[in-house]
Amino acid sequence: MRIGALVLFGALALSQNASAAPVTVACSLVDTSTYATRYIEVDQIVFDVEAQLVDMRSAKTVGTSDFVNWIFTTRKHGPFDDLFTMRGGANWFTGGGVSNSTPYAMKLTQDGLFVMTYVYRGGTEVLRWQCAG
Repeated sequence: MRIGALVLFGALALSQNASAAPVTVACSLVDTSTYATRYIEVDQIVFDVEAQLVDMRSAKTVGTSDFVNWIFTTRKHGPFDDLFTMRGGANWFTGGGVSNSTPYAMKLTQDGLFVMTYVYRGGTEVLRWQCAG
């Protein structure tokens, strides 16, 4: 799995990126294979190919006690260096990298399905959102 994530990361790093304004989509979680609850409140995702960034967040913050915001980009983050790369078009995006030493891969299809996979405690986790925007 780690080799697959690294191969995906390398392939994306070598691919040409489109230059476009950030795209924000509203999303609803439709399926998850994980008991990890950190991503279940995500209902809005921003894709920024030029900045090489995916920002997963909750737009519905009234009544919540914690700020929900997960940023995937290349940066120094705590004790680790996060690495992330992506490419995309008018209505599709694909990206991958390593955040907090965890490999991630994500894709938004043209029909609005956003899928994120990652390794968590030795197993592969998959989450799916249906998005429109």
